[in-house]
Amino acid sequence: MNNNTFVVTFCGGMGAQIISSAIYFFLNATGQNVYADFSYFKRKAHFATEGNKGEITHWPWQIDHYGLHQHSFKQLEKFPNNVSIIPDGVIKNKLFFTSIKQQIVKDKFYSISKNFKNILNTTSINQENFSCIHIRRGDYVNVASHIVSDQDVINICKKISPIATKDLIVISDSPSINNKDIINQLNDYFENIYWFDNMDEIDAHNTMREAKILVTSNSQFSLTAACLSDNISFIPQTWFDPKIKETRELEKIIISNSTFSLLN
Repeated sequence: MNNNTFVVTFCGGMGAQIISSAIYFFLNATGQNVYADFSYFKRKAHFATEGNKGEITHWPWQIDHYGLHQHSFKQLEKFPNNVSIIPDGVIKNKLFFTSIKQQIVKDKFYSISKNFKNILNTTSINQENFSCIHIRRGDYVNVASHIVSDQDVINICKKISPIATKDLIVISDSPSINNKDIINQLNDYFENIYWFDNMDEIDAHNTMREAKILVTSNSQFSLTAACLSDNISFIPQTWFDPKIKETRELEKIIISNSTFSLLN
């Protein structure tokens, strides 16, 4: 990569912020002149309500936990004309998968919090041997072009159940009271189901990273957890509405980083 000046845009929630940060630190480690664009965070945070079509959450900064504050990044009030801007999209995702494979980048996201273990201690979960699945709902259903359905979740759990652990943790931004049907079906494949309604994003992310088997949703939040995990992760094959041409290349980049696909 030629020496150049890059500006990495930051927007979205914790997963998106990890992606942009990883790229920033990778470019910096390779000797590039790199800056961060935090203009997204000038707007006041707003948390959307599930079911309000078109309403989307405007996220606050969420990665202070890693010792990564906005002042940890180089910034400019005004960017010169000759900079290369890295916005959300194909190039950013390509760079992320390159970046997150570098240990110097991974180390930036070492989690010092063990609070999630305190939460798990309130249950009989085997903390050394549990499975986890991320079900993305919440405000995502208001705007997403594709949602991993409840049936998709049941199907993958059925397929992995012969090799999975007896304990399953469900991470979701939708409360358990709204998901009784899927919980009942999951009970066919796991001895114990744990749905934590009030787990914050740091504890949820750490839990996913620690799972022996993680099934992600089509979400940057659980995708980044999978990338930072040393264990087994399954990701969806479909991330966006197949009819939308603009996101096909982006989807190809994501799934090309998985080695195998489940058959049947």
